[in-house]
Amino acid sequence: MTRDSVTHNSMTNSSMTNDSKTRTGDPVAVLQGVLGETRCSGDAATRAMYAVDGCRPQAVAWPRTAEEVGAVLAAANAHGWAVIPWGSGSALAEGDVPTRYDVALMTTDLGELLDEDADNLTVTVAAGMRAAELNRRLRDARLHLPLTLGEGQGTIGGALMADRPLPKRLLHGDLRDLLLGLRVALPDGSLVRYGRKVIKNVAGYDMNKLFLGSRGMLGVVVEATLRVTTLPDQEAWLVAGYASIRGAAQGAAALYGSALLPACLHILLGDAVVAFQGMPGADLPEGRALLVVGFEGRGVTVRRQLADANRLLLAADASAVAELETLPAALAAALDDPRHAAPHPVAALRLSVAPTAVAESVARAVGTLVLPNMSVGVAADYSAGVVRLVLSGEDDDMWERLGRRLAELRRGLADHGGLAMVSAAPTAFKALAPAWGELGGEGRLMQRIKQQFDPLDMLVPGRYVPAYRPQS
Repeated sequence: MTRDSVTHNSMTNSSMTNDSKTRTGDPVAVLQGVLGETRCSGDAATRAMYAVDGCRPQAVAWPRTAEEVGAVLAAANAHGWAVIPWGSGSALAEGDVPTRYDVALMTTDLGELLDEDADNLTVTVAAGMRAAELNRRLRDARLHLPLTLGEGQGTIGGALMADRPLPKRLLHGDLRDLLLGLRVALPDGSLVRYGRKVIKNVAGYDMNKLFLGSRGMLGVVVEATLRVTTLPDQEAWLVAGYASIRGAAQGAAALYGSALLPACLHILLGDAVVAFQGMPGADLPEGRALLVVGFEGRGVTVRRQLADANRLLLAADASAVAELETLPAALAAALDDPRHAAPHPVAALRLSVAPTAVAESVARAVGTLVLPNMSVGVAADYSAGVVRLVLSGEDDDMWERLGRRLAELRRGLADHGGLAMVSAAPTAFKALAPAWGELGGEGRLMQRIKQQFDPLDMLVPGRYVPAYRPQS
């Protein structure tokens, strides 16, 4: 770890408390003095655009450099303001209702490609760069960062903070396998670097992993160094139809345990299937569940694996198997986020289970959660054991019943080592069902770590771990 800026530490007020009366200063006036008048707004319409679960900030700030991010955090630390960092906003629905919210800190203007090292397959990017834009810039060098299947609009920093599984994790691993280094603005405004631009790092604590998935609780990522991959010579897809989720999971298990090397194994069910069967330009097979399998690599290898996988899936009771040269954009977007295929999305959940428990967990979740006049769409990454469910409906009087059913589902999953997180829902539902459920041992550990990094509880307070009394 290296500390490359401590110029704002003198602004920290260690006697700040969590009481809203201790907040001082006008965030708009102070931050316009820090960033310039055009880089901070208190306009009512602008503030409404950056509301989180019905809570509006007093100010929205757009820093352009890592140093300016540090300056915003230092000012917030000195005045007792609560800060929520923003990238594209695609993951801001996750988490409980914030206990305080004064400043929306936008990272989208930190969009530079700082270093591209094709020889060592690494890039260093500012956190606000969108993954799709990065891949467009890398295409001429035939490099690629495999964060999404579709043209996702999420930022690099947001992806690191959420730490979602890579869609082609069977080939490329997880984000922790790609992350080499970070530059982070800590709550007191200081800037630190962790890691370095090499594949093999020095021994010791890997602080990168601590920030990965921390959702802005410990600091704001302003820069990342990542390992990238070369673009494959060929990519191809198989879509197999099955009569049930259990059949699709058995097909995925057959491929998972075979000598073949698929890049990914995804299962769609419910609304996520209805939206794409009969889609123009894609002759998808019939079935209540679809298994989507991707392959990439050298052309001859891909063609051989396609043929072998086709035979294996038919032997595993697939009703039919379709071969696609490219994945339709709408289908790729739904695999990245099934809300894209939902007719009237009202709530979304994410289950984390063992791969062998995917089918049973989906059946349990659908049977437990789906109420009359509701439908459900499911997208599951079989190899990661991650299941995303989107509930659709137009019944405003269902949240109390749904909250009770979610508690029942969580108890059932916990008995088998699984968990369920609310990834998007109205505030009425969040008031009844905490996004993360009961705070277990890992949650209490994360709360203690947050207290060490953020003693004033100024970053996303109450969103991901319960609010705590700041240190005096």
